[in-house]
Amino acid sequence: MTLYVWPALLMPEAQQWSPSAGAARDGGRSLSGSRRVATWAAGGIWRARFRNVAVGTPEEILTAQALDALLNDGVEPIAVPRNPGEQGPGGLVAYTPFSDDSTFSDGTEFASAAPYGLLDSAIVAYATSLSFTWPGEALRGGEDFSFETPDGPNLHRIARFESIEAIEGGYAYTAEVRTPIRAAQSAGAELNFVDPHATMRMTNARELSAMLELNRIGFFDAEFEEA
Repeated sequence: MTLYVWPALLMPEAQQWSPSAGAARDGGRSLSGSRRVATWAAGGIWRARFRNVAVGTPEEILTAQALDALLNDGVEPIAVPRNPGEQGPGGLVAYTPFSDDSTFSDGTEFASAAPYGLLDSAIVAYATSLSFTWPGEALRGGEDFSFETPDGPNLHRIARFESIEAIEGGYAYTAEVRTPIRAAQSAGAELNFVDPHATMRMTNARELSAMLELNRIGFFDAEFEEA
């Protein structure tokens, strides 16, 4: 099965992501009038919304129309980019000069590939805690990351840190995460904080055929639910 990836041409003006949809179970009200709420052991699911996606160039319009055909009214899953922006972890790019300390003609140096977190030990499906090392600047909590699986990327969020230790070249963390881990992971698995994605279904896929003013420009909102 080919897992489609949400195209970079269709980026939103605003976005919203939450891993908590369906996590709470409402037990109604007690005789005293208080509301009884419990947490579902399997945790919630991811939901996301892209607001005001513009389609104004022929390339954007055709990309949206092709995606409308490929997703089959939301039946087909798609890998949706989280786009952490300024909320992503810092210290992602390390610059180094040539061996003789020279640089390129414009003064820039080599840029290394963005780093990944590395899982310290294997974890099972539905785990809510994991230990990993991170080679960048200190994380703050609340960051989103994804694991790659045969069925597509799984997105998770750091809810809180249970332990933090400074080590040579970075940090070692034990963290509580949401949603619970969807698929077992082996020691050494990569945590992608830089460009995380989620495997989702577009719940309003018909919006991809945006109403075009003068047959030239339109806008649509995209809504997603974890697949």
